[in-house]
Amino acid sequence: MQARVRSIFTAVFSLLILVGWFFFLRPTMLGGPTTYLMISGISMEPTFYDGDLVLVSVQDNYHVGDIIAYAIDDQFLDQKYVIHRIIGQTADGRFLTQGDNRDDIDPWTPTSEQVIGSAFVEIPRLGVVIAYLQAEPWRFAVAAGVITLFSVIPIGIGGAQKRHRRRDRRLAKRRKERLLY
Repeated sequence: MQARVRSIFTAVFSLLILVGWFFFLRPTMLGGPTTYLMISGISMEPTFYDGDLVLVSVQDNYHVGDIIAYAIDDQFLDQKYVIHRIIGQTADGRFLTQGDNRDDIDPWTPTSEQVIGSAFVEIPRLGVVIAYLQAEPWRFAVAAGVITLFSVIPIGIGGAQKRHRRRDRRLAKRRKERLLY
């Protein structure tokens, strides 16, 4: 009975995690509200470091002090996005941004349409791990396989334990019946 309660609790908890991910953390490329960005460079130190993974989500309004990510179209830069802090706003509503580790204001003044979101979660160094796995397709496949194995093995162990318990109960019942006759 206790195993059944634990199993139900695990299933409900897993479902809640999945629903939470679906509504709040699902990537934009899957139709979700969250964009996942890897920090590249030192312009936001000490807030973010090179290789950190930052999750950004669209907000209704952005204010001075918010850290935003916005799209840029600069032929001289490799990157498509900048993630910097809002330090002001122009008369026509564009944002003035600056990296925490910079002395100068950014040359770009993004509009709210160019902003892809405000930073709400930072996971140190995870971007480096993801970039490493993405560099070679086999690395990602091996990592996915290992994760799958570790998530499936406990299910197999639990099933085997359940089968053994049932078998043990049957054997005990047979022994008891033999003793009675």
